[in-house]
Amino acid sequence: MKHKRAGALFLINILALGVMGVIHILGKGDFLDGAGANPLTPGYSRVLTAADGPGLGAAQRGTIVINDDTYYYSSASEQSNDKFVILQASDAKTPGVLMNTTVINGIAEVSATFSGAGNLYAIVTETLFERFTPIAADLLTSGVKKEFGTVGGYLLLMTDSLTPMAVNSVEICFHCNHDIDSKFFFEPGVNKHWGARSLGANVVIEHSQLSFKTNPTLTTNNYSGETAVPPAERPNAWYRWNGISMRNYSQIGDARNYDTTRFGNFWSSSFEVSVTAFVDPNIFYNTDEWFCVAPWMSLTTPGSPRVSAGYLQTYIGNDNYDPIGTVNTLYKPYWSGRFITNYAWDGSKWAFQDPDTVTVIGDPATTLRDAYEAINLPFFHVKYEISGNTYKIFINGFYVYTDTILSTYNDETFAIETFELQAVNYGNADGTPKNGYNVTYSNPVVKAI
Repeated sequence: MKHKRAGALFLINILALGVMGVIHILGKGDFLDGAGANPLTPGYSRVLTAADGPGLGAAQRGTIVINDDTYYYSSASEQSNDKFVILQASDAKTPGVLMNTTVINGIAEVSATFSGAGNLYAIVTETLFERFTPIAADLLTSGVKKEFGTVGGYLLLMTDSLTPMAVNSVEICFHCNHDIDSKFFFEPGVNKHWGARSLGANVVIEHSQLSFKTNPTLTTNNYSGETAVPPAERPNAWYRWNGISMRNYSQIGDARNYDTTRFGNFWSSSFEVSVTAFVDPNIFYNTDEWFCVAPWMSLTTPGSPRVSAGYLQTYIGNDNYDPIGTVNTLYKPYWSGRFITNYAWDGSKWAFQDPDTVTVIGDPATTLRDAYEAINLPFFHVKYEISGNTYKIFINGFYVYTDTILSTYNDETFAIETFELQAVNYGNADGTPKNGYNVTYSNPVVKAI
């Protein structure tokens, strides 16, 4: 999809509403298929009414838990006890939204009863926050059921109206046959996981997502000290990376078992992986705070043991090393504010790309900072596409980076080895730790293309 400069974007993003239902144990042979055509009449439904909503006095944005399903809402309007949710955009980049962070397998139909002078859209996607620019076909009519041509896992209800849109009720109709979660990368209790350089606090690993709180200490934050010597010799900013390293194998002792995990023996040279990061809104909407999320995926080629093919990396948020820009002397330059960047070879060394001069691929009018600023919601959908020896990275629909995987390529296939679901531990200029912040990552979706 072609994006224009951030100031000209028709706003709105996102995904949402979800519903997770009962967790099932999945077979390992189902992950190659994409979302299929809408088969017959869906056999399950969820009806959300005023009794389920955030209610009068609720915060402008937050989460709602309904029968173990979690929904995120954001609205400029005050809520009401006699409406499910009242949605209102704040401005052209901040739509009113209701979305889930848990999966609902096989969403096929949606209907809503609502009133207001603006438009209400329903966007169903295979992965969380996959699309945020509505089209005419996404419009809802109050009381009229919308059928989707292909089933999905996530539903976004969204309005660009600057006046309130009162949603009385929503009905979500779906099939429960693992259309989406059969492609989830990890299964709780199966995949080995570890800290991503350092381990996040309050780690919760669920069926369709994992969450943690960053855990900065005197020796594990971005201002803990600096030296060029990694990492055992220095308890310092090397460990500013924090979170979960999810492995593509189970492990007992030192023995790795790739046969027990869903994608342990998945080899391909044509596939894509999508993951969405959700940043604590209290941090995201406070520009005096810092955050950085960085999903990395490492690949291997065949061998015994498997041979490392390196990491595919991207970075979203504040400068991950020195957001003040005046403290550290190593690894300059640094940039203020928030942006997207990539760690790339500049012809002489590896360095982070300048978000104000490097542009989106295929769109020289949009910088990486413009791409970050295109939507003012705390969700970042990251997609990695692998085709032969080339990979591409897309963030919220923007094509931000491409590179080769191997320096010499002989038609190798690749397997995923690890997924590093990370955030940065931040400290103060004197090296003391700041407070941690919460991050949620969706369970990455893997599929052949």
